[in-house]
Amino acid sequence: MIVFQATSILISSLLSVGVPVFDSPTDSTNHIESSLTPNRLAKPSWDGTLIINQALLYINSTIDLPVGVYITYDSCYQCEPFRVARLDVQSDDQILIDMVYSAVEFTVRISGNTSGICRLHYDFDEFGIYQLMIVQNGSLPVAMDVASLVTGTEIMPSSQYVCNLWPLNHPSNPVIPLIVAVSVLLGASLIYVFVLFPMHHRRRLRKLCCDGENETLINSELGEPPSSSVGTSVTGGITPDISVGVLEVRSSRKRIRSLDTFRGVAITLMIFVNYGGGGYYFFKHSPWNGLTVADLVFPWFIFAMGTSMALTFRSLERNATSRLTILFKVLRRSVILFALGIFVNTAGSSRDHWGTDLSKLRIPGVLQRFAVSYLVVGLILLPRRRCVNDVAAVAKWWSPVRDLVYYWPQWVVVITLLGVHTGLTLGLEVPGCPTGYLGPGGLSPGGPNCTGGAAGYIDRVVLSPAHIYPRFTGAALYHSAMAYDPEGILGCLTSIVLTFLGFQAGCILSVYGCGKQRVYRWFLWSLILASLSLLLCKASLNDGWIPINKNLWSLSYILSTGAMAFFLVAILYILIDLFSFWSGSPFYFAGMNSILLYVGHELTHGAFPFSWCTPVTHGYRLFVNIFGTTLWLIIAYYCHYIKFFVKV
Repeated sequence: MIVFQATSILISSLLSVGVPVFDSPTDSTNHIESSLTPNRLAKPSWDGTLIINQALLYINSTIDLPVGVYITYDSCYQCEPFRVARLDVQSDDQILIDMVYSAVEFTVRISGNTSGICRLHYDFDEFGIYQLMIVQNGSLPVAMDVASLVTGTEIMPSSQYVCNLWPLNHPSNPVIPLIVAVSVLLGASLIYVFVLFPMHHRRRLRKLCCDGENETLINSELGEPPSSSVGTSVTGGITPDISVGVLEVRSSRKRIRSLDTFRGVAITLMIFVNYGGGGYYFFKHSPWNGLTVADLVFPWFIFAMGTSMALTFRSLERNATSRLTILFKVLRRSVILFALGIFVNTAGSSRDHWGTDLSKLRIPGVLQRFAVSYLVVGLILLPRRRCVNDVAAVAKWWSPVRDLVYYWPQWVVVITLLGVHTGLTLGLEVPGCPTGYLGPGGLSPGGPNCTGGAAGYIDRVVLSPAHIYPRFTGAALYHSAMAYDPEGILGCLTSIVLTFLGFQAGCILSVYGCGKQRVYRWFLWSLILASLSLLLCKASLNDGWIPINKNLWSLSYILSTGAMAFFLVAILYILIDLFSFWSGSPFYFAGMNSILLYVGHELTHGAFPFSWCTPVTHGYRLFVNIFGTTLWLIIAYYCHYIKFFVKV
């Protein structure tokens, strides 16, 4: 397998890059002593080892007044400065900068005075060690090599005092391990495409506009194949549900591999970022507003479930399954998913050596969100016909949009849910908070106890703080102490909408038999959703009407991730199902067994051989995280080889 081969190549190249600059307090102290005037060195309480996303700052004050040092991270939107150090007359201190990927603004104030004597804006490097000196104007120590100083930008100079900040070392670029990893994986992919693929797949390319035969998709909602293509399966004593055994596989029809591949890409990225993503900030969730790689995987998974629901419901219609039977299957699957999510949550902090503490059990979660979304979409689909390629409808004037016309009542329900979500988000009165507040609380304007606005308030009232996440992703950045859960109640409404958008993508597969018609519509949906998202957020990180925010599952967030999902599905469909440039491996195998991979990686998180302790650098962590993710891809391949699939 390409990924497995790539990880073996990375061993030697990654482990040698990104190590801490100093291995011991003695080495760092000697280096700093050689750069400072005598008797001006802070006495380190630091143990000499910096970790990922950290830098060390030594602060020297030579003035005859006590001062306080305040900082604000650029990524902390409109935050008030907070004090990180207080220095007495002619004294020293040291602080750790914990988020070096965000530029920092320093303000130095004389104690008891709210106005600053100087202000600096500086970009720190990871594993860097720096010196900040606060001196009388014109009294920089003679021992300093002034010409070699690299100072921060002084925004608010003072005629009496001067602040200078410069690096004491030159750490290596932390992105080098990632560049090496991407280069190796890209090289392996190119070898496969241009060497191995032509040798083993000498098949003629399919025509983009097919002969009109409608291919049948039988991908299940969470990645299990149909029972007719399965050898051994695990159901936990539960009879097969609507995702399996609903349609006979005819030899003239092929399983559309691009959807399994899309689901496999989502679960693979989810495993990688949950394992740590090499410690890179862009493989972690956004602190509040914004979008990172980690913010894409969950909504893509939700979208894929909706896409497969359309084809599953269609197969049920072909089998003349009664609505009562469908209702039972929908309810049963939703209950199983929700219960499985609760079980996964018990592997977290609510469990000790006495067992699970139910008073602290987190109720929301990823699988719980799947369950709610699946349940609601399944219920609103029951009264209507399923997606069909109706020959009579082709002659109608609305034929080009018949996939929408078939489900116009469901669209009314979905738009109503969006209205309810928007109304609650922007109109619900939260005690002590501005109406329509969308911020993280803490240091941000609006109130320290207003984290998440209406979304956080509803969860804390309905579920109580003990049964949701105690701290959200950006709690440390914003100094927020409020409990907040990104998989909370209000966000279920927008996840339902995203599931239905995925259902619409699957409906296009059912209704239109020509590959060109499918691809054009997917690209058009992607363009429309992206445009709406940009309009709502005003193409701005923080200044839009509704910013893109994964923590809130905001409307602009599901529109933007839905646009990317439509686009990626179209690209994969072209590469895999139309032109057969790629088989979808290894992600195809992961997509066929995604529920096994999700639950498995959650339950084995931190366990060897999926993870082990290493020096905390990008090189080591990236190797470990790629290795752990690759093991799950190998497990998925082996399960596919022996025809072993886990179903719920």
